[in-house]
Amino acid sequence: MKNGTMSEVEKLDAGLPYDFHDAGVNARKLGAVAKTRELNALPSTEHARRLQLLRELFGSVGGATWASPNRSASATMYGSAVT
Repeated sequence: MKNGTMSEVEKLDAGLPYDFHDAGVNARKLGAVAKTRELNALPSTEHARRLQLLRELFGSVGGATWASPNRSASATMYGSAVT
């Protein structure tokens, strides 16, 4: 928070309305897309890396989590309170 004003990413993280086109929010979106592409490209036998990427995308997941290939990054991966 700068000078008592929340950044758009801070608003996103807090579940508040935010500017979808903000540079920081866009960087978050692009990061989610890159991680999702990596996840989709990994063989299903790469359990540890797949689980690591899922945790990076969703914050936390159970140890027995499975995600089938061809996921796509959406607003749920970087925030849902869009203005």
